[in-house]
Amino acid sequence: MEQMTIQEFGGEVKFTKYIADNKELGKRLLKAAGYDQDDENFTITAEEHTTGSKRVDLIVRDEDNNVVQVIESQDANGWLDPVHASKIAWYCHDKGCNDGVLISYDSENHMKDFIQWYNENTPLNIFLLSPAIFKDSNGEIEIYFTTVLRPSDWAHKRIKPNTNHRNDQPSDWQIKRAVRVEELFDEYSDIFTNKTRDRLSANNINNTNINVALYLLQDSYHVQLRHDTRHADNTVFMDSVLELYPDANFTRNYSTVGYFKTLEDSVNLVKQLINQIDGGEILVNNAPVV
Repeated sequence: MEQMTIQEFGGEVKFTKYIADNKELGKRLLKAAGYDQDDENFTITAEEHTTGSKRVDLIVRDEDNNVVQVIESQDANGWLDPVHASKIAWYCHDKGCNDGVLISYDSENHMKDFIQWYNENTPLNIFLLSPAIFKDSNGEIEIYFTTVLRPSDWAHKRIKPNTNHRNDQPSDWQIKRAVRVEELFDEYSDIFTNKTRDRLSANNINNTNINVALYLLQDSYHVQLRHDTRHADNTVFMDSVLELYPDANFTRNYSTVGYFKTLEDSVNLVKQLINQIDGGEILVNNAPVV
């Protein structure tokens, strides 16, 4: 086994994209970062934009499409620097979550003290992980993560939670999104049959147990086929979707088919998916349903 650096791997972008594309590796990273997620009920996406067009290396979402962690990898020099250590706070703020992960080979003590200051004096929970990258004689790559620093729990934080507010109180963005969902539900009442705080959906298309959902994010829209595991092992359904949308991303609960910057493009895809299910281009009922 030959040990590699991020630079030898091909750089930071190639390294983080490899993590996003490798589900088992993603699970390994999340376990080291304290996020206990079962089965396939999470997604990791690479190179997502923030307000102001900065790019987050990796975003972790749960099965309801909520951002649960942001991950920033140190560049090819390997050691954590002040720029990367500071960016994680902005990314957490922009994506509306408190949990972040920094990946670097090592860190000087004063940088670790800085991350610990975040963990003790702010609501942020930042993990510091060190990667070990190996390549075998066949060119196969394995990556492991060591937890260098864990965040403080609330008992050890110097900042204490405000007892006048619940921890799950919605942020300003979540409130604005819920209002926007209501507006769009009225505007597109001919398409959507259901709504939650963060999405619109056309449910049970043609009695297939498939919902076509439109998620509202801060800087984009995601269009998904949701089935809550009813079609998790329906290979005919998956194959027909992939034939039409080769980049569709499947989990056991849903498939994300498209990402858009504009509402018009996302609504057009929702209409298209409904028609494709109704018209039999997306095959559902002639395959075994679990």
